[in-house]
Amino acid sequence: MTKKRKAHTSYASFKEVADMLLELQETAPNDYSVTQNYSVFTHSPAFFKHFLGNRMPVRADCARVAVVREGWFSPTINGHTYHCKAGELLFVNWGAVIEDDQFSDDLAMDGYMLTEEYVNLMFGGNLPSIFKSTTLCFKATLTAEENNTFCKILQTLLTVKLLGPHTESTTTNALFVAINLFTQKLYESDILLPSVQWSRNKKLTEAFTQLVNVHAKTQHSIGFYAKQLCVSAHHLSMVVRKETGSTAKEWIDRATVTAIQVELKYSEKTLEQISHDFSFPSLSTFCKFFKRNTGTTAFTYRAE
Repeated sequence: MTKKRKAHTSYASFKEVADMLLELQETAPNDYSVTQNYSVFTHSPAFFKHFLGNRMPVRADCARVAVVREGWFSPTINGHTYHCKAGELLFVNWGAVIEDDQFSDDLAMDGYMLTEEYVNLMFGGNLPSIFKSTTLCFKATLTAEENNTFCKILQTLLTVKLLGPHTESTTTNALFVAINLFTQKLYESDILLPSVQWSRNKKLTEAFTQLVNVHAKTQHSIGFYAKQLCVSAHHLSMVVRKETGSTAKEWIDRATVTAIQVELKYSEKTLEQISHDFSFPSLSTFCKFFKRNTGTTAFTYRAE
């Protein structure tokens, strides 16, 4: 019997998932590294199973990459089921919607999670294509050498926390750039060619989300993206909602907020300067937009 889907996609924050990993870290401190921007895990059980529950379909605000070490898991993401067994990698970007998930009792996996804000900072806004396609999910089968490379980088990420704050930050960023480019190469070699078989709506949605990543800093209206894609704003909104479970405006606002968060945390610009750079008509409009979408003020976020 087919499961009846919920009418609305729920939302899961990176912090919620990280809090679960912190609990696991207490019992196996050498297998986990959890910060406000990323998490790394090895030999991990299916921590998502206790979290997803009845919330599905659910979309998280972080990218996840996992390689199965033992057992299997079989999530349904964006309407497609990915059965992953030992030696297979699954990449799930922050826009993908998890509709169902099944696990074996002996599942153990290695991987990492990254916030969208951290990925933008890491690559200076010049994102690899796996992150530009915000609903992207793909599976790749690793060779023994690829699996070994992936695991070695993860192990190094787990040990650099012993080097001290400054060295750790620089080294961690470099290692995450390396492992993400490694994942990008897997995508290019194993996945890109079959993408020609995507449906017209899927291609339109992917083109829209990539445009949003490029232009959300200054272009906040659906009309701009519809014109670029040669469709009506109404048609674009309907397709994006059907393909992702979120409205086109939600995608634009979320990308804008993420870019603002990077500026607030990692630049010395005043709020007035950031408001101007992001093409808001006034500082008041900028502040209201940020608080409406994050639940906190820009000033408070910068001070955290």
